Amino acid sequence: MRLTVLALTICLLPACALLETTDGEVSIRSEGSGLFITNRTNDRIYYFVVGQTTETLIDWGPHRNLEASIARNESARVSYDEILRSEDEDDIIFFWWHFLETDETLKPSVVHSIKVSL
Repeated sequence: MRLTVLALTICLLPACALLETTDGEVSIRSEGSGLFITNRTNDRIYYFVVGQTTETLIDWGPHRNLEASIARNESARVSYDEILRSEDEDDIIFFWWHFLETDETLKPSVVHSIKVSL
């Protein structure tokens, strides 16, 4: 019996580690009635969340809206009601980026995306 419990515990430990966010990453998961986002990068991230199909119908670009940003080593929650999407869309795209200072101006970095199923 002890051997079974020990083997099960050892097997589950790596699975738990996979759920943690490591340094330099942005993670997102669907939880309850919203998305839970964690920023483990070295800078504030800015984001835009949209339904996967809706995204193909609109023209958008990186912004500097602090209300749609997450400071480094912080987490935020985005309610499903806040996401621009049609009622039948279950897949969303979470876009995120940093702003880089170049020649005394701020420019957006590469825009990253993460697909999430609700």
